[in-house]
Amino acid sequence: MTFRQGLLFNRLQLAKVAGAEKVKSYVRNYTGSIGVIENSSYASYAKINFPHAQIKEYATWDKAIEALTKGEVLSVYRDELEIKKVLSSIAQSSLILKPIYFTDLTDPIAIAVKAENSHLLYWLNIFLESQPKMTSDEILEKYKSQ
Repeated sequence: MTFRQGLLFNRLQLAKVAGAEKVKSYVRNYTGSIGVIENSSYASYAKINFPHAQIKEYATWDKAIEALTKGEVLSVYRDELEIKKVLSSIAQSSLILKPIYFTDLTDPIAIAVKAENSHLLYWLNIFLESQPKMTSDEILEKYKSQ
């Protein structure tokens, strides 16, 4: 599975630093603060993709989101599925949050299997190939009631 990477911004804080027309260029040269889960792949991605940003690491995704909504960080960084889950969980999120997804930055999700577990690898490959390809929106819709 491959998801796009994205930033979720505090809309009010973003408006203070970049006007509506300047958001794309602001994000390309991002120097603001980014909340990430500590010691995660996104902590590493942030250092590589936004070298001039101030990266703040949080123990959990929920703590990073809390910092975002309080205005302690300008954005949080994660894959589109997790960002969309946040947007659907906060009432009137479109008034306070702004997502930006990248078409050139992806987050591949994979499964590793020990080399000696060839039967498990074979079974996993058959299972995964039989599953329908789904977008993040389709995944959220399918599992929202579970």
